[in-house]
Amino acid sequence: MHADLTEPGRPASLSSRAIQGLLRTTLAYDGVVVSDDMHMGALTRFFLPDDSIFFGIDAGLDLFIYSNRQHPDPQMPARFHRVIKAAVESDRVPRARIEESVRRISMLKQSI
Repeated sequence: MHADLTEPGRPASLSSRAIQGLLRTTLAYDGVVVSDDMHMGALTRFFLPDDSIFFGIDAGLDLFIYSNRQHPDPQMPARFHRVIKAAVESDRVPRARIEESVRRISMLKQSI
C-alpha cells in the first residue's frame, strides 16, 4: 500500500486517505464500501473491536464484515449496535455520516 493512502499505523481499510481521499474524491466513487473481515489478525492484533468500528466509520466504510468465528460471540451484533448508537448520541460520530452509509446501502438495494 502506498504510504500516501494510509494514516500511520492504519491499514487501508481503516484509512480516510484511502477511502475518502482516493475512492470518494479522486475516483468520484459514491458506491458502498465494504470492509475486509474485521476479525482478521492484522486488525485484531492492533485495534480493539470498538476502536476498529470508529476508525472504519471515520474512514468511510459503509458495511463491516465480521466472521465471528475464532471466538464466537452471539452478542457481538447487538454490542456493536449499542456502541455505534452511543457514539452518534454523544456526537463522537456525526449522524450525517451514518445517513451517508444508509443512503448508499439503500441505493445498492434498489439496484438489485
